[in-house]
Amino acid sequence: MWDSAWIALGKFLDPLHLAYLLFGVAEGIFVGLLPGMGGVASVAILLPFIYGLNPTPPWLSWSGPWRWSTPPNTITAVLIGVPSSSASATTVLDGHPMAMQGQAARALSAAFLSSLIGGFIGVLALTLSIPIARPLVLSFGSPELFVLCLMGSVSQPSFQGMPRSRGLHQRRSACLSERSEWLRAWPTTASPSTRFT
Repeated sequence: MWDSAWIALGKFLDPLHLAYLLFGVAEGIFVGLLPGMGGVASVAILLPFIYGLNPTPPWLSWSGPWRWSTPPNTITAVLIGVPSSSASATTVLDGHPMAMQGQAARALSAAFLSSLIGGFIGVLALTLSIPIARPLVLSFGSPELFVLCLMGSVSQPSFQGMPRSRGLHQRRSACLSERSEWLRAWPTTASPSTRFT
């Protein structure tokens, strides 16, 4: 595991890769400051620029907007009262009234500090869970992935609060589509399960 971590660190410290990462972070911050724009929009804006590149630079460019488009959303949520993404929707409820009372700096610092602490705890928890989760994830085959997809598709109408008749129709459709996918599923590899020739 540590060998892979050192290889990843070496690739990360490559100056070209750092330039792609900084470009993604700058683009994510700029797009995150615009009201109504979030991480999905900033990744969509980046897509034409990184479409034909090798695999590593696009992932670095995408990780910048995904992570750094959320903190600037707090600025528009607190000062203007417009959430730029779902992550800053609850910030509007407390932060904008504080800004109206002249406590915008206090609201922004609380939001940024909580984002920093939450991000640090999340990275630490994910890093420490790798030795536990890796064998579990690698043990998943096609039947387990099929059951996970089926559970997600079948339970989705209930989470949306649909009427029973419509939810039942969606559950039937989900079961049929998952069943047809399972019939032509290949082992968990990078090979496509369908070919359009």
